This record gives sequence, structure tokens and C-alpha cells, in this order.
Amino acid sequence: MWILHLGNLEVDEGWFKRAGGSSTQSNPKVDPERRELVCTGILIEHPTEGLILYETGSGKDYPTVWGPPINDLFARVNYEEDQELDKQIEKTGHNIKDIKAVVIGHLHLDHAGGLHHFEGTNVPIWVHETELKHAFFSVASKSDYGTIDCYALATDTNVVLLQAFTSPITSNSK
Repeated sequence: MWILHLGNLEVDEGWFKRAGGSSTQSNPKVDPERRELVCTGILIEHPTEGLILYETGSGKDYPTVWGPPINDLFARVNYEEDQELDKQIEKTGHNIKDIKAVVIGHLHLDHAGGLHHFEGTNVPIWVHETELKHAFFSVASKSDYGTIDCYALATDTNVVLLQAFTSPITSNSK
């Protein structure tokens, strides 16, 4: 198993604290604190299933693909080209083309932005059914701009093979 460093994002700490960034009458000017987040993926070498990838990071060209509003909130910082998913996998002695399955915890851009690597590959992308429904709703209703566009993934000519699960994934699940 390998932990992959897929980049860093910086965000206002208020995203993680209840009432973060709030001011009071006696202290009306609160200086916002920023927190650097490390985006990670995990590459698992399973003895019978092969290489399984958990999470894909924010993806290549994150600032351009996601645009100024999202990049301003969750700015990519301390970027190095070797943090790209394919480069991180190469550092383990493997190739991204050898991935047999991808598991995504949730479909926010910093976890699933690298799914473009699997367009047209028939590599199954496993996402919990509840999360997949939430992501489709979030995109359709524009209620969560940090969710990847599942409609584009599911209907594009280079389709990503999204698979929903509700129980543990095994080779019998295929």
C-alpha cells in the first residue's frame, strides 16, 4: 500500500469550525486564518484484485478546470508537477494504466477531480449509492459547487464507468 501526495489546497479555516470567522462587537475584525490541506490517494496492491486506487485528488489543471471562484476558495498551493496522479503512481513502480478499480469516498473536487484519467478505460469507479445520488442532486440543483459533474462523466462520449455500491465490494460484486 502506498500513500500518494496529490497536491495541497489552502482554505479559510472557517470552513472547518462552527461559526469560524465570526466576529463580535468587541472584536469586529477577526483576521481569517488559512489552513493548508494535503490531498492524498491510496494505492493498494490487492493479491487477487490487482491495483486498487482510493481517491484521485483534484486533477490536472485544477485552477483552470474548476475556475476562479472555486480556486479562490480552495486555492492550489505549493504545486509541483510530480504531485499529479499518474506521476505519483509511477513513483510506486506502477503505471496508471494498471489500475483495476477506483474507490471514491465522496465526489468533491479534491477527492474525485482526477477521474478524467479513467475516461474510456472501462475501469470501474466505485462510489456509495447514497453519495452518487447526492452528487447528481448537488450538480442538478447547484447546491454544492464543489461536487464533480456526474452528468458529464456519465453522458460524455469518453464515459467514466460509475458503479454504485451499498455493501462491501468483493470480486463477487462485479
